[in-house]
Amino acid sequence: MKEQEIILSQISAIYDISPFVKYEDGQMKMILKCCGLGEYYDKYSEYLEPHYYNSGYQNKNPSYRIFLGLDNIFSDLMNDNCQEKIIALLTELGNNIGPSVIANEELYKDSFIKLNNLYNLLGLKIEVIDIDIYGYKINVVAHTCQSERLADDFGMEKWLKNYYPAVYAIYKSALESFALGNIVAAVESCRSALTGIFSQFKGIPFKNSKWILGLATETGDFTGTTAEDISLMQPIKAAIEQHGKKDISDFFGDNLEGSYKKTKAIYSIYSMLSDYGTHSQEGTPETLNNDDALMMIRMTTDILVWVYQKNTI
Repeated sequence: MKEQEIILSQISAIYDISPFVKYEDGQMKMILKCCGLGEYYDKYSEYLEPHYYNSGYQNKNPSYRIFLGLDNIFSDLMNDNCQEKIIALLTELGNNIGPSVIANEELYKDSFIKLNNLYNLLGLKIEVIDIDIYGYKINVVAHTCQSERLADDFGMEKWLKNYYPAVYAIYKSALESFALGNIVAAVESCRSALTGIFSQFKGIPFKNSKWILGLATETGDFTGTTAEDISLMQPIKAAIEQHGKKDISDFFGDNLEGSYKKTKAIYSIYSMLSDYGTHSQEGTPETLNNDDALMMIRMTTDILVWVYQKNTI
């Protein structure tokens, strides 16, 4: 199962908790019809209505299970590559979160935080807006072109899982850690995912070389194939090891005939991931918050998507 599928299943599980979608007849029918997905209500209504009617009498529906209904709908939408509809449904669900979720903050806080983290990973944010002392409004904010981003992410994850399963496992760990609120672990996994993917492109003659050779090769900044060519990379690695991350920009600017812009940019992101993850407690401790970690996950994801597209298109 692709990681995005797991995220949608985890979201469905949280909406299965009664306050998140009110246990009312017609509630899910309204939500699905409001985002143009009425046909999916017809298909999975047995899981989406808490009651059924027999001879005019209301009876509890033994098949009622929000999780099964939503999970089936999301699976259908993914199989049909309907990313825009996935975003529309997530938005409508978030905008209709039951009021008791916020009113009973301590009881549902952990579930709400996890739900928002999962939305963040899909490029969405759940905002709670205070209207007055008597109420609030929940608003789901979608970033631009998130449906296209989902399509790119799905393709990248499938490619990683098929060709570089070890890197896929590390990337999956980053998303899972973020969803659970373990943001330092998420950033550490992002760093490992970058070094892992670029280690695949060092070239067979240079298996013992460091991952940065793969980075420079994949960006097109380094195109050598012989032992003599590889020696040109030694000053890069030596300078990195000698001077440390803070001097990398000066090194790339002063010591290479070319600008190596892409290599420098990606290495700078790797450096940031190191500072906030693996080396966060070295020297002056770096302070990491949820938004910072999400930014770093998105940067890592975009780099992985770029590598995927570069090697498949």
